Amino acid sequence: PISLQEHWEKKPLHLQRQKPDYYGEVFSKAALDKHLAGGTPLGYGDRLNIARFDAGAGSKVDLNKGPRGTRAKREDVEAEWAKGASLQVMHMQQFHEPVWRLLASLERAFGALFGANAYLTPAGWQGLAPHFDDVEVFMLQLEGSKRWRLYEPPAGEEFPLPREYSRDFNPAELGDPVLDCVLKPGDMLYLPRGFVHQGIAVEGDSAGFSHHLTVSTYQKTAWCQLLERALSSAVERAAGADQEFREGLPVGFLRYMGSWHDLAAASGGGGGAAASSAGAREAFTRRFG
Repeated sequence: PISLQEHWEKKPLHLQRQKPDYYGEVFSKAALDKHLAGGTPLGYGDRLNIARFDAGAGSKVDLNKGPRGTRAKREDVEAEWAKGASLQVMHMQQFHEPVWRLLASLERAFGALFGANAYLTPAGWQGLAPHFDDVEVFMLQLEGSKRWRLYEPPAGEEFPLPREYSRDFNPAELGDPVLDCVLKPGDMLYLPRGFVHQGIAVEGDSAGFSHHLTVSTYQKTAWCQLLERALSSAVERAAGADQEFREGLPVGFLRYMGSWHDLAAASGGGGGAAASSAGAREAFTRRFG
């Protein structure tokens, strides 16, 4: 089991269960085929994406057959799948009840919203470029096997716990993996947000493809994002209720407000001017502190 203290938002965890049927019939390629054949409206960019990773260019190739919202045709999906394309099925909780039930139970346990995407990749292929997410990710391996390599992002990226989804990385940018593992049916891989991940469907597996369900949570649920909303709302309410918050800053405020004045006072420079600034700061603090 995941230890919140040891792993949550800190480091990845590969949980090997050796129970291929552990997740039951939460979703499957057969279920996807049935939805496509039965007319479930799967629009490109909304509920379905088709893509393939171009190893030579080091980037993802979009293979959707029309603009966002265009309804996917079964024959188009099957044709690209036969050529090695990956399928990303999004928001299945909106049309597949077992996924809805899974997310509902997780939301009760965590007290936070969850989302779900499924990723299906033919054996030997890679669907997406290396990237990191801005959510906490649980990968549930449902069918076939997939090899995952996890990395810390290149220098200059916000890490750990980035606030935004990353760009696609070229594999040449990445260093040595912090984890290299193979997910088999019933296994789970936990990824804190910020860890770059790159997956390739294992060849020689009896399924002939890899299928995992990604359930994710804690998007924009950081303290800084809470405070951005809470403080802005509090200031707005205060300004509406109290004239003092609508009054202009003191005349000459630049003579004593700002970090440069603090530095000058700390270094002992400025003589009487520093003492005057300190007095003005104290008066300002008494009024608004």
